[in-house]
Amino acid sequence: MKNILLVLLAFNLTSCEYLEEESDINNPCYDTFCTEEFITVVVNITDEAENPVILDDFKVINTDNNIDLTIPINSSEEDFTINEGLYPLINDLSLSINQNIEVQFLGYINEVEVVSENFIVFKDCCHVDVADGDLKIIIPND
Repeated sequence: MKNILLVLLAFNLTSCEYLEEESDINNPCYDTFCTEEFITVVVNITDEAENPVILDDFKVINTDNNIDLTIPINSSEEDFTINEGLYPLINDLSLSINQNIEVQFLGYINEVEVVSENFIVFKDCCHVDVADGDLKIIIPND
């Protein structure tokens, strides 16, 4: 009985190694260790006095194909996001591994566009980040 268990265990171990080797060939990130945190990159919008700007609506658009990438905000998140002038630009679910795109953040007050900023964003093997663009946007006081 012991010999059968050892054979089964050896078979499982070699099977796992084989699958791991197969996945290594197809996965450019096979030897990358990622943190378990979920990243959301936010845009901070203020006026010239550094007061948060509360937008009525906002959108994040992929400029290559006009696909809407806007991350919805639920009502429980509004107190510490929108009311603080913080709006999600991208998160770890927005892009594929090793993807690099240009997005446009659009913000509206009373259906009038008040913000239009472009960003180059990317995802490496683990998380998203911004390669180009200022995440602090100041809207001039009228």
